[in-house]
Amino acid sequence: MLGSAFVVSPGLLQKVYGARDDSAVRIGVGLHAAVLLLLAAVPPLLGIFARATLADLHDHDLALPTLLMESLPPLVGAVGLGALFSAEVSSSDAILFMLSTSLSQDLYRRFVRPSATATLRVARWAAVGGGASGDRV
Repeated sequence: MLGSAFVVSPGLLQKVYGARDDSAVRIGVGLHAAVLLLLAAVPPLLGIFARATLADLHDHDLALPTLLMESLPPLVGAVGLGALFSAEVSSSDAILFMLSTSLSQDLYRRFVRPSATATLRVARWAAVGGGASGDRV
């Protein structure tokens, strides 16, 4: 499942096109793959730890926050929860930015009003609408 995310990663593509030579591309892509492989192992391991230590947990969506609060010292758990929250916010703002740019530039300016030069209002409304409509299934 990580293969497609690895191949089309914008950050990776930028690094490939910005590399000074083929050797730097090979080394950079190899290191990137190694780090992704290590990071891909972390969520299943945390799930295994949560399952083993929190057997009476009723809401499985709270496994990671509960594991961080109950299994670690308070300061470390608080830093972990802060990191978890910042990762969520970072992902959300990237998705909303992509949505608003796509709707304002690719749809609105291309099909609805090709002569539009200022699409900031459309982008803002698209971000507000996307944020308001985002909900867990």
